[in-house]
Amino acid sequence: MGGMYISVFFLFLPQRKKSLDPNEETLASPVFSLFKLFFFFKKQQQSRNSMLAGDKRTSYCFDQLKDKFAEVYPPATDDELQSLIVNLEASNEGLAIGIPDDLSSLWRISSEWHLIKDHYNVFGFNIYSPQQVIPVTNDIFGGSEDVRQEWVMMSGQEQESCGSAGWMCIASYSEYDYIFMNFNKRSRMFGTTRHMVNNTNEDNALTNPPFSNFIEYVLDFVEGYQQE
Repeated sequence: MGGMYISVFFLFLPQRKKSLDPNEETLASPVFSLFKLFFFFKKQQQSRNSMLAGDKRTSYCFDQLKDKFAEVYPPATDDELQSLIVNLEASNEGLAIGIPDDLSSLWRISSEWHLIKDHYNVFGFNIYSPQQVIPVTNDIFGGSEDVRQEWVMMSGQEQESCGSAGWMCIASYSEYDYIFMNFNKRSRMFGTTRHMVNNTNEDNALTNPPFSNFIEYVLDFVEGYQQE
């Protein structure tokens, strides 16, 4: 039956005479175009399905995190998120600052996250609020741009260091372990996170974009922490 439909389909295709001119359109052209169109729509549908699956997975992670963290706070406001962008643009001249959608969603659920009650802002696992990102980052580098640049030189990675422009601290899980994220929305590393160990001068890649990878990392971390 399928063969019959294909045969009928080809009957209605325009018939063209063979030509030796390579620039002249041939019978294969409309057939090829139809196949291209079919695979284009198929790819678009697969992409949409993948995005929906990713959204469901991220929502699941948010729900799980809210259940596992001992302290959650009121949601961040639009003004607080916008204030962070404006202040980061002021201190990172020339960069286009943005907040990944999943980080915005996380902050809109709770502006601040702490895994344990006696966290002192470093123990357990802590995700800082939009208002804390800049002060915490400044404290790590002693409020000195020179110290920040020294960290970049020490790491040997001008664009991919926790001290590089556009990288700010968003989380921690000890007094030495800090997690930085790239806020430069024009960078291929936007939403990338790195792990700093500031008492041993370590600066290593943690998660690749999109930022949802970091959300899953946090969930895995928390599940492992609570099993210990």
